[in-house]
Amino acid sequence: MVFELSAEGPIVEIEPGLGEMVRVTNAYPDHTLSIEVEGLEPIELSAKWGSVLAGLAERALEAQGEVLAVCGSCKYFLQTNLAAEWSNGFSGYCLKAGDDKLDTVVEILGHCDQWCMKVST
Repeated sequence: MVFELSAEGPIVEIEPGLGEMVRVTNAYPDHTLSIEVEGLEPIELSAKWGSVLAGLAERALEAQGEVLAVCGSCKYFLQTNLAAEWSNGFSGYCLKAGDDKLDTVVEILGHCDQWCMKVST
């Protein structure tokens, strides 16, 4: 099973699907992500940066045998230092377009149908 999560806007708002309960709260300087999904142990994580928060969530779900299918875990996601700095680590770029332009800004917790798992080397 692939775990999907959607986020949009500068204040991350999560759109739960299939009765799943997902919350991201922003309280300076930390952001907290809570995930409650039937069949999984509840997860609550905090971090100052979105990319760190997404990485923690990815590992927590992997420990339960699930995959976090969000932009931040996609092989087409690129987060530059500037994008990370401007968004507290919550935004990056989608490279799916196939060109060298960084035109498509995406949220690290967003999801689309083009998501593809990164291959570990």
